[in-house]
Amino acid sequence: MQNNKTKPSGNAHVVYQGSKLYEVANSRKREARQMKKDNAQELVDKYGYYGGKRFLGVNANGTPVWVSFKATEETIEVKLTHDLFSVMPENGGEYAAQRDKYWLTEQSRSDLNTYIEEREINQKNRRTGRVGYNTLLHLEKIIDECEKYTRRGKKPPRSVFRLLAWNIYPGTWENYSVPDTNWDEVADIFNYKDEEGYYFTGQI
Repeated sequence: MQNNKTKPSGNAHVVYQGSKLYEVANSRKREARQMKKDNAQELVDKYGYYGGKRFLGVNANGTPVWVSFKATEETIEVKLTHDLFSVMPENGGEYAAQRDKYWLTEQSRSDLNTYIEEREINQKNRRTGRVGYNTLLHLEKIIDECEKYTRRGKKPPRSVFRLLAWNIYPGTWENYSVPDTNWDEVADIFNYKDEEGYYFTGQI
């Protein structure tokens, strides 16, 4: 008697295994995304905002200079402890040597490293996250764009929220006192959007 059952080929087995792995990977991505969404909601319920601060360096008096932003459902506040360009060596200051960032209410460290920029340093050898003149110009442009809206009592666009977050405090992953999430999940909850045709990169 002939058996009509066809034995699966080796290739069919590989395709099946690949399909299962793809489903597992997709399931994990969905779970991770849902976790970020849930954490963002928890963060908003607890604080009512998303915000962080970044160390820019010290001024001529040796005083730390910080930039911070606080995004709520209605608006975004940006604050500087001192003049943005006071950390420039030409003004007697020193730049932050690395990207030091904190949640808005987190206690800042007092032993953060700084450096004096030397023109002859090879650009390729610079450490990622160092503050420089272009960092300040970029931040100035983003802050000015944000204030164009807040001065008129208008909610800033999502692109402004995004750029502030990317340059100051993009996510809470390194902070154990607040839920793990990203700025964009909070922006969704707060319904930040760009107007049709709006385009802003903050590039200098």
